[in-house]
Amino acid sequence: MARSLTEAGGQVEALVLVSPWRPAGAGAAATAYRVETGAAEPDEGFAARLSATVRHEPTLYAGDLTVLRPAGEVPYDAEELEFWADLCLGDVRTVEVDGDHRTVLGAAGAALAALDPEPAR
Repeated sequence: MARSLTEAGGQVEALVLVSPWRPAGAGAAATAYRVETGAAEPDEGFAARLSATVRHEPTLYAGDLTVLRPAGEVPYDAEELEFWADLCLGDVRTVEVDGDHRTVLGAAGAALAALDPEPAR
């Protein structure tokens, strides 16, 4: 999205990924959903977001990236975050925030407000 906005002449002040898990396929994400929620199957809204996530093929981004990584349980390991760093041509910083993969959005606002607006170089 940030790359598309930039190519269209827009200015992107910051790109922030919140708990940026990229599931290998719909089955992996559906399994993680069931484990995290105890639900039998993902609801319709989650299934639609999941389908879009699995189909999306990210491309190189010529800017800086901030990754907000939950301190709690997540369905990925630190090595998987390298996928995003490999796509970013600018600086990448990782900030640990309270919460797990499902609750991190609640903590993301406070974490973003506390960030230094200039990434470390």
